[in-house]
Amino acid sequence: MSASDRNASGHASLRRTVLIVALLKLACFKIEFAVALGIGSVSLFAEVCSVAGFIKGKSAIHLARV
Repeated sequence: MSASDRNASGHASLRRTVLIVALLKLACFKIEFAVALGIGSVSLFAEVCSVAGFIKGKSAIHLARV
């Protein structure tokens, strides 16, 4: 196996890991959002929205690097 093959394999593995983490974060966001709406918590809703904005910005940076 050449160095370029290992590098390509590493990139594929990293992309798969980033995708899994992004999907898990999205699932957590949906759950927290639903709970915030369900219990009528403005504080939790604001937290969910602020974290979503932070994650969106950070995810774009990390995906651009991969």
